[in-house]
Amino acid sequence: MATGRDYQLGAALSAVRDGLSARAGLRAFRSGGGRTTDSTWFRLVSEARRTMADRLDEPGRPVGRRPTGDEITPVSSQRRTGFWQQVEVFYRDRGTNEVSSSAFVLRGDALLTRKSVIDFALSEWAAGESGTPNPDGHEVLGAAYVSTLELIPEGA
Repeated sequence: MATGRDYQLGAALSAVRDGLSARAGLRAFRSGGGRTTDSTWFRLVSEARRTMADRLDEPGRPVGRRPTGDEITPVSSQRRTGFWQQVEVFYRDRGTNEVSSSAFVLRGDALLTRKSVIDFALSEWAAGESGTPNPDGHEVLGAAYVSTLELIPEGA
């Protein structure tokens, strides 16, 4: 499991994605055993909101190309460096016929093309390697590349 601020960033992204206020997200994070200062949490939520806003531009970007320049959102990290390339995998639950999506993050030191990340996410998801609950009960419909984050250690 990720630790430190990298874990906190993932929790902040989840809180924003779930529509929680910064304060409600902090309460949920702490009630789940997370620890952080108020100021760190509010900064991470701000970065998460910026990341979510940047997702609106992503569908028009070339799938066969690596993200470059202003297509990459810098976020602070306690120690880690590298990139988080994020994909949303869409699936249908065979039992309920409900369509849902699940976030998939590929972490690495180098950027891959958007298509490579999508293909990797779909193969991992279909094989049940991504932590997906009950992959046999889901029909994968497709995936969309949603964002690229660059982890920058604080003070760098």
